[in-house]
Amino acid sequence: MCLHSSVDKALAEIQRNKLLLFFLHVNALFVTIVFSLQQVNADSGGNISIQLPCAAGVRGASIEPISNAFTAVFGVLLTDKDDDTTADTADTDEAGFAQDVARKKELWSNLTRRRREQEFRPPNTVLEENFMYN
Repeated sequence: MCLHSSVDKALAEIQRNKLLLFFLHVNALFVTIVFSLQQVNADSGGNISIQLPCAAGVRGASIEPISNAFTAVFGVLLTDKDDDTTADTADTDEAGFAQDVARKKELWSNLTRRRREQEFRPPNTVLEENFMYN
C-alpha cells in the first residue's frame, strides 16, 4: 500500500510539472506575440488595428490585434481539459464511491462543528489559536 501511494504521489507531481511547463510556455508565447505586435504597431505608425465596416459610410469601430492575441491565448488556457480525471472516475467502484461519500460527510461535519465553535468564541481567540506555534 505504501508503494502504491508513493507512486501516486510521484505521478501527481509529474502531472503537475507538465501542466506548469505548459502554462509557462503559453505565457511566454503570449508575451512574445504581444511584444511583436507592439513593435509592428510602432514601426507602422500605430495603424495595424482591424477596421470594422460601417453601413453608414462613417468610420466604424476597430479591433486591436493585441486583444485578439489575449483572447486566443488565455481562451486556450481556460478550455484545456484534463483527460486523466475522466479515466480516474470511470474506474471508480462502489467501495471507492462509498468511501468518498463517507469522507465528504466527515469533512462537512468537521466544517459545521468548526463554524459553531467559531460563532461562540471571540475573534481574537480564534486568531491566537490559528497562529500559535506548537
